[in-house]
Amino acid sequence: SLEALYLGNRSDRLCFILLGDYKDSKKKVQDTDAAIAREATLCIRELNARYGLRFFYLQRPRRHHKPDNVYMGRERKRGALCDLASLLLHGETGPFEDVEDALMQKSFRYMLTLDADTQMQPGGAHKLIGAIGHPLNRAHMDREGRVFRGYGIMHPIVRITLRSAARTFFSRSFSSQAGIDAYAGISADAWFKLLGRGAFTGKGLIDLEVFERAACAVLPGGAILSHDLLEGALCGAALCDRVQVLDGCPPNYLSWAKREHRWMRGDWQLLPFI
Repeated sequence: SLEALYLGNRSDRLCFILLGDYKDSKKKVQDTDAAIAREATLCIRELNARYGLRFFYLQRPRRHHKPDNVYMGRERKRGALCDLASLLLHGETGPFEDVEDALMQKSFRYMLTLDADTQMQPGGAHKLIGAIGHPLNRAHMDREGRVFRGYGIMHPIVRITLRSAARTFFSRSFSSQAGIDAYAGISADAWFKLLGRGAFTGKGLIDLEVFERAACAVLPGGAILSHDLLEGALCGAALCDRVQVLDGCPPNYLSWAKREHRWMRGDWQLLPFI
């Protein structure tokens, strides 16, 4: 997936990072952890040998989470993104097991976040960077770190992959329109048209400084499961409908219901922040 992403978005100024968390466990270290890290490291080295030093692998160790009494990646995906932002901006290597010196020698302004099963159209990264870098779109912040004009996040239109949509009878029934359709696929986000702010879904281009000041620095720990919508509200998210990404569709009712349950829990947790 990283190789396909690079081939569709070739640039000497882009780096591609595999950001890993181990599965939740009752123990801090599992017997399979070392094998996972070793396999990922070997694959990243193979890509670098083929295309040059532009691929990196970052793995976070488990930390004890008292409310659930388990060992897990701190704050799950939200914590991973905040840790990555601190690493890219300030060189904070503490949250990760091992960080290559070559990554520390680079400077970064944006990070483009994609899930493991997300596919991006060729040239999508360049279009997102061009949109967020436009003078009329750049985020302006006050002294307290609030975005009062512009956008700190550019998110694309998210569609369903053809492969996952056709996998089962359930996915064919509930995936609605799948794939990229140049004519019918261009649609507007109602929130963005009405309110001037879009609904961030976790996949998009993020201004690192805005993200750190407006979201990571102010959100409490251990209280937020569904972080995307809140981060989009704090940083200012805009819809870039010139870019589409493809995501997977749950293959059966059980996996769909688990996802809905997780999303609903997250939405209820956001009520105190209104």
